[in-house]
This record gives sequence, C-alpha cells and structure tokens, in this order.
Amino acid sequence: MKNGELTKLREMNLFAAIFHLVQGIVVLVLANDFSITITRGFLKFDETTRSLIPAVENLFDVKLAYLIASFPFITFIFHLLVATVFNKKYNEDLSKGINPFRWAEYSISSSIMMIIIAMLVGISDFGTLLLIFSINATMILFGYLMELINQFTEKTVWSPFYFGVFAGLIPWIVVFLVILRSNPPDFVIWIFVSIAIFFNLFPINMTLQYKKIGKWKDYLYGEKVYIILSLVSKTILVWQVFAGTLQPK
Repeated sequence: MKNGELTKLREMNLFAAIFHLVQGIVVLVLANDFSITITRGFLKFDETTRSLIPAVENLFDVKLAYLIASFPFITFIFHLLVATVFNKKYNEDLSKGINPFRWAEYSISSSIMMIIIAMLVGISDFGTLLLIFSINATMILFGYLMELINQFTEKTVWSPFYFGVFAGLIPWIVVFLVILRSNPPDFVIWIFVSIAIFFNLFPINMTLQYKKIGKWKDYLYGEKVYIILSLVSKTILVWQVFAGTLQPK
C-alpha cells in the first residue's frame, strides 16, 4: 500500500471525526425536548372476563435528541481512534483486507439508527426494539466475519455475506409492516426510504470489493467508499429527524 493513499485515508478519517462531532454537538444545542415513551407489552388476567388480555406498561421516556446525537458521537470516537492512536493497526489491517474498527462502530451506530427509525414509525416495545438492535448488530458482525474469513482464502467465501443480508432484511421488514398499518408522517416515510437505500449501498460496496470490479480492485478504494457512505447516511438521518421532530419551537 502506498503511503500517500494511507495518508489520504487518515485525513478522511480525521475529517469524518470532526464532522460527526460537530453534528452531534449541534443537535444537542438546537434540539427540543421531544421524547418517545418505551413500553412493555404483556398478558394479564382479567378478573371480569376470566381471560388473558393484552396490556401495556410504560417503562421510561427516551429523549430523541440524545439518541440522535449518540451515533455521530460514537462514529466520531472510532474515526478519531483509527486516525490517531490505532492508525498503525488500522493500516496493517487494511493491508490484510479487513477493518475490525469499522464493523465495531457500525454494529453500534447503525443499530441505533435502526431503532430510531423503528421508534418513529410507532414501535415502542422494549423487547422488540432490543431484538431490532441485536439483529441489525448481527448483520454487521457477519460483515466482520466475511472479512475475517476471507483473509485466508484464495476463493471468496460468501456464506457470511448471505447470512448478513438475511439478518439485515428482518428489521426493515418489521418496520415496513408497521408503516403499512400506522400511517406515519411523510417525513418518516422519507427517512425509511432514504436510509433503506443507503443501507443497501454498503453490501453493494462489499460485493464490488470482493468481485474486484473497476476501482474496487483496490481494497482502499472500498474503504474510502465506506467512510463516505457512513458520513452521508448518518447526516441524512440526523437532519431528517431534526427537521421532523427536533426543531426548536
């Protein structure tokens, strides 16, 4: 790997770190106090009807501004780490065709993004949100497994990719089914569509890397695309949610 390319990647990571930090701060400074109540659904025995009936209990409120700001801050931390104290390891890993830092960050930040979208369409059950977070994180960890395994193979092993695609589809199907019944505001529909498109660009980028198509023959090119996709998708979600729910009155 050329030192010039690694230097450019370091600069991209530093820029992304600063950009995400600023976004997170701006959201916290400007946002209102809009909150979403997290609930727990269960069955209880009705003495009158002598039967089990569904019941809902309010658990706690989540201030949306804190949740929205959390994933830019998390992304900031990881970009800063790979550009500074872990830059040597980052470069060594890239030479092997793997970036564990990326997958660790995505497993948290993209899963937070997914539960924000779920909450905005009306999913408030704690257990459901926990499952959505976990399944999305599982998808990301399959991405890590894809890179981990294929460091040592001559022929690309696609099983982790396929498993990840399956896991990644489930939260989107759940959210889509709720949208069909809940009739959410237009801005929520736009969030769903735009972020769904960007989420699908990540596996496309991975496919192009492993198929070695065009500029993607160079692993570092795919890494640059990951950084850009991450920055753009998170920026879009932050400001779409801000415009729809968090604008100060």
